Amino acid sequence: MRFVKQREQAPWQTSASVRGRITAEMAVALGTAERREWSGPPPESVAWSKQASLPRLPVPDLGQTCVRYLRSVRPLLSDNEYEQTLAVVAAFAVGGRGEELQRRLITRRAEKHHSSWLAEWWNQRAYLTDREPVVFFVSYFYSFKRLSALPPSPPLLAGGRLQCAVAAAIVDAALTFKSKIDDGSLEPDMVGGAPQCMSAYPFLFNSCRIPASPADTVAVHHDPPASAHIIVARRGHFYSVATHASCGKRLSQQHLAAALLSVVSAADGAGDVNLSLGPLTGADRDTWAAARAILCESDTNKSALLTVEKAALMVCLDHQGPSEVGEEGAADRSRQMWHGDGVNRFYDKTLQFIVLPDGNAGFLGEHALADGAPTLRLCSELLPVARRALLASQTAVSHLTPSSSSVVELVWEGLDRLGGVIAEAKTNFDVEVAGHQTARVAVSALGSEAIKKLGVAPDPFCQLAMQLAFFRMHGRVPATYEACSTRRFLHGRTETIRSCSIESAAFARAMATSPQPKQAYDLVRQAAEQHRRYSAQCAQGMGIDRHLFGLKLSLRPGEDMPTIYSDKAFGLSSSWELSTSHLPSENFESWGFGEVAAEGFGTGYSCNKTESVFFVSCRALPSSKWPHRASTFACAIEQAMLDMANLCRLARTSSSKL
Repeated sequence: MRFVKQREQAPWQTSASVRGRITAEMAVALGTAERREWSGPPPESVAWSKQASLPRLPVPDLGQTCVRYLRSVRPLLSDNEYEQTLAVVAAFAVGGRGEELQRRLITRRAEKHHSSWLAEWWNQRAYLTDREPVVFFVSYFYSFKRLSALPPSPPLLAGGRLQCAVAAAIVDAALTFKSKIDDGSLEPDMVGGAPQCMSAYPFLFNSCRIPASPADTVAVHHDPPASAHIIVARRGHFYSVATHASCGKRLSQQHLAAALLSVVSAADGAGDVNLSLGPLTGADRDTWAAARAILCESDTNKSALLTVEKAALMVCLDHQGPSEVGEEGAADRSRQMWHGDGVNRFYDKTLQFIVLPDGNAGFLGEHALADGAPTLRLCSELLPVARRALLASQTAVSHLTPSSSSVVELVWEGLDRLGGVIAEAKTNFDVEVAGHQTARVAVSALGSEAIKKLGVAPDPFCQLAMQLAFFRMHGRVPATYEACSTRRFLHGRTETIRSCSIESAAFARAMATSPQPKQAYDLVRQAAEQHRRYSAQCAQGMGIDRHLFGLKLSLRPGEDMPTIYSDKAFGLSSSWELSTSHLPSENFESWGFGEVAAEGFGTGYSCNKTESVFFVSCRALPSSKWPHRASTFACAIEQAMLDMANLCRLARTSSSKL
């Protein structure tokens, strides 16, 4: 769900005076933790037993990439524009700059024999050099279905008992998952019988993104003390909570709940923090880097920051949450999991679990270190464990009492020096919140099982519905990004499925003419087959976008940029007006991320067994004819799903009568 992009100047961008505080020397000085490069853990462990057998990411054939590229841009261009692009691509591919860049890329692949030709470039260019705030433009969230069967009654809400019981169950289950990573007993991921790269898992826990300029770094701590605590946030106060006794034994879930309860008591007694680090971590990266350098002038602050970075994970015990419960509050809960209030978060932390006062919970992930698949597995395994633990301890929840013996509040010195920067960061955060719209729609009775009965694969069906929804709103098809995992390769991450195709455009345009069911059904199946075919190519490392990205980065200093990258088709086809990603999970009520193009949509969706759930994010545009663009698009997706299902049923019924 992440890709290289450019944005026009945004209100959060830092001032020249703040940027002036950042130097190369400062970036080095900010290194307070061990940096870990990609490396291969011992192959004798279960988790890494198949790592050595993983193939390396290939360099696609230049001619094939150019043919696929031309096919992908065709529905976005006029006839004249396409002819111009055709000439540009031909000049690049045959006897042009492309051939030399291809040779360089093949050489790079040979040199990166212990990794991937793409990994280092992608980590830097797609994530660490990005100067945008991570919270709206990089992070992603999961909003969990309710874990506890206990109602949010006054006795359980009092003092945060239910909230802390849920949080303790999540942490305990997460630490069990972590222990499998640590001892190598985690079973390798398998997709369609093929082993997947496991290199992302050691980066999940005890890790943090570190702001620096011109590029951030990442810190991953593997020394034993790093496993012994978590960070807990409440009202902007940060606390270190021990998870292990001094002898190394893990503390019980009951002990954790009591410790969390003491955090709630202490933070609520102190009230909202006056100045918090939360808004700084949600600021643009240069502002945060400069502010962190000022903080690090104090040894106390250095120690506190290191405590945050080394923590296994972070728990955010929000003191307020949406008033609506059940399905009615799902959209509001999703927003709270995505960005919160900007204060009670540390957005650089890789794993943050958010628990609301009523016991609802979710997850916020920093994207630089891991894509969705590893954290999806983490949550998919821990949530049933946490749910069972809560069921077994229902009677004990109302009798929880606080215990502060393993709790230490982090102390920050000199935050008043950064008061103006913090206030500006919070103001910019609030502007982003107000400027974003979101909507959630659950299309009941049209999950994967029902869609398969229509003779169409679920993911292409959902992608076509989004194409149709966009077409009905705008009268044209959009450049569309869908994330595809390439973890079948060593250190693989993602490729872009260009979901907008000649076939999908033909289907969307035909639907505007009220086609006969059989005609529409044929177009659906043709578009779905094209989507399946290109998705398979992407999963095999034969996609368009990462290859073009690698060729571009193979240029040497002083060399002119090939015309293919300045051609209208390239900018138009990679603007990603519709940015999508599919993570099916029966444990989530929704999941999502931010839009990419200023006038586009971000859509995270789950095609589950009995329903398909879409979460839409976008900017509020004063010039738009739709006051709430997100809701309009979400409703259009639902209607498209229903219309497509009806046409497919009619076509199949008519065919069966012949």
